Amino acid sequence: MNLIAQASAGTIDYWPIAVLLISVLFIVISIGVMKLHPFISLLAAAVLTGWLSAEGGNLIHKADNFASVIDTVAIGFGSTAGKVGLVIALASIIGMCLMESGAADRIVQAFINLFGEKRAGWALMASGFFLSIPVFFDTVFFLLVPLARSLARRTGKNYLLYVLAIGGGGAITHSIVPPTPGPLLVGEFLDLDLGILIVAGILGGILPAIVSLYFAKLMNKYFPISYASTIGPRSAGGEGMSEPQESAEPERKLPSLFASVLPVILPAFLLAAASVIDLVEQTRLKADIADEIMAVSGEGATIDPLVVKEKFDLEKNNFERYPLYHAIAQFLGDKVVALGIGALLAAIVMLELSGVSLWLLTIIFVTVGIHSAVFRFIDFSGQVFSFNLFGMTNSIGVPLLVSSFIFILGILAATWLIHKSAGRKLGNFGKLCSGPLETAGVIILITSAGGAFGTMIQNTGIATTVSEMAQLYKINLILLAWGVTAFVRIAQGSATVSMLTGAGLMAAILNEPGFSLPYHELYIYLAIGFGSITCSWMNDSGFWIVGRLSGFTEKQTLATWTPMLTLIALVGLVQTMIMAQFFPLIPSVPAAAPGIEAAYVAPTPDPDAASRAFIASVDPL
Repeated sequence: MNLIAQASAGTIDYWPIAVLLISVLFIVISIGVMKLHPFISLLAAAVLTGWLSAEGGNLIHKADNFASVIDTVAIGFGSTAGKVGLVIALASIIGMCLMESGAADRIVQAFINLFGEKRAGWALMASGFFLSIPVFFDTVFFLLVPLARSLARRTGKNYLLYVLAIGGGGAITHSIVPPTPGPLLVGEFLDLDLGILIVAGILGGILPAIVSLYFAKLMNKYFPISYASTIGPRSAGGEGMSEPQESAEPERKLPSLFASVLPVILPAFLLAAASVIDLVEQTRLKADIADEIMAVSGEGATIDPLVVKEKFDLEKNNFERYPLYHAIAQFLGDKVVALGIGALLAAIVMLELSGVSLWLLTIIFVTVGIHSAVFRFIDFSGQVFSFNLFGMTNSIGVPLLVSSFIFILGILAATWLIHKSAGRKLGNFGKLCSGPLETAGVIILITSAGGAFGTMIQNTGIATTVSEMAQLYKINLILLAWGVTAFVRIAQGSATVSMLTGAGLMAAILNEPGFSLPYHELYIYLAIGFGSITCSWMNDSGFWIVGRLSGFTEKQTLATWTPMLTLIALVGLVQTMIMAQFFPLIPSVPAAAPGIEAAYVAPTPDPDAASRAFIASVDPL
C-alpha cells in the first residue's frame, strides 16, 4: 500500500489519481512548455503512466515490468489505429473533394439563399455547423472567412458577427459529431454506436449553436470590430490582413445542391439506419428467445433475464436469426463502408461523373445484394476447392472464392465505368489526395497515441478509485467527465488531446465490473465533447487560426472568441445534465430488482405478453 493510500481516512486507494495528475501535468509541460509534438508527448505519457501504475506506487521492481508496459502501449496504439484509421482517412478524402469540387461553396450558397443576406449570420453558422462534420475545423474556417469578409465589405457592418458565427458552428460539430477524430475515438472508448453518435451530436449541438449566435450578435452590437480595422498594418497588437484582390476569373460552375450534400448525408443516413434496424431486430430477437424459453418451460414459468441474456449473446451474431435486409443494412452501415461510399460519391462530384453516378450506385447496391443473397440462400459451409500448383496440393475455402469473385466483378465494373468517364482527371485526383492523406496520417498517429495513453489510464485502477469517490462524495459523473476534459483543454490547448484524456478516464470507470450509470453513456460522451470546447486561448492552434485569418488582434480574439467557446461548453454541460435527468434513455428498474440480474416473473401465462414485458424492462433504448 502506498503512502497516499495509507494517509487516507478510508479504504480508497488514491495512487491512481496521483498517476493521472502526474501524466496530465507531463502532457501539459511537454506540449505547452517544451513544444514537443503531441504524438511524442502522448506516447511518452502512456509509457510514464504504465511505469507509475505497475506494482501500485512501489518503484522497486519497475525494471521487471517495463517490457510489459511497452507491449501494452503498443497494443493500445494498434487497437486504436485499427478502429479509427480508415475512418479518418476516408473523412479527409470527402473533405478534400467537397472543397475542390466547389460542393462546399454550393452548400454555403444554399444556406445564404435560404436565410437571406439579412440573416447571413444564421447562414454562416449553419454552414460551419454542417461542413465541420466531414471537414476539419481549420479548413472550414479558411473556406468561409473570405465569405465573411465579402459580406462585411458589401454591407459595411457585422464583421465580428460573421466571424464568430462561422467559428461557433464549426467548433461545435468538430467536437461532438464524428467522424472528426476526437469524437470518433471517444465513441470507440465508450463503445457507442457511430450512427447514434452522429444523430445525437447534431441534435445536441443545435441549442449551443443558437446560443453562440445570439452571443455573437451581442458582442457585435456592444463591442463591434469593423472589417476596415482589420485591413493593413497596425501600430500594435498583431498583423493586419491585406485587402483581397477581386479575381478576374469567371466563377466556376458549382455542382447541384443534391450532389453537394449527398456525400455527407448518405453516410450519416446509412450509419443511423443500420443502428435503428439493428436495435429493432435485436429487440425482436430477445422477444423470440424469451418465447422459446417460455415454450420449453411451459405456461406461467419465470423468465430469468440472465438466461435470456446469455442465449442472446450467443445468437446476436448469428445472421441466420435475422432477415436479409438486416444483413444488408449492417454491411452498408459499417462505418468504413458508409464513409467509403461517401468518399466515392464525393469523388464522383469532383471528377464530374454525375452523369454516371446512378450507374455506379447501381453497381454498388447490386454487388452487395448479390453477395448477401448468395450467402443467404446457398450453404457453402465446409466446402473446399483443391488444386495442384508446382507439384503441391493446395486448397481454398469455397466461401472465400465466391465472395472474392462477386466483389472483384463489382470493382472491375465500377473501375471501367470511372476510367471511361473520367479519363485523365483520375491522375489529378490522386495528386490532390496526397495532402489530405498526409494530414490524416499525422492525426491518426496522434489519435492512436492518445488511445495508448487512454489504455494505460484504464490499467492504473483509476476506475475503482473514482467509482468509490463518486459514491463517497456524491460526484456527478457528467460533471466529472466535463471537468477533467475542460481542465486538460485549458492547460494544454488541444481539444483532441483533452477528449482522449477524458475518454480514457471515463471508459475505465464505465468498464468497471458491476458499475452502472443511472443514464445512458451517450451523456458522458456529450459531456466530454463539450468540455473539449472550453476556453480556447493562446495555447490552442484554433485560437491563432481564427485570430490571424480574421485579422483580429490577440486582445480582440481573447475578448470575443474565448468567451464564446466557454459559453458553448457551459450551455452544453447544462443541457446534457438536464437531458440525463429527465430523459435517461434507460429503463426504470423496480425497487425490488437491483438490475438485469433480477428475475422477471410474467404477470400472465400468455407467452407474447411475457416477452413484451421482459423486453420493455431490459432493453437499453
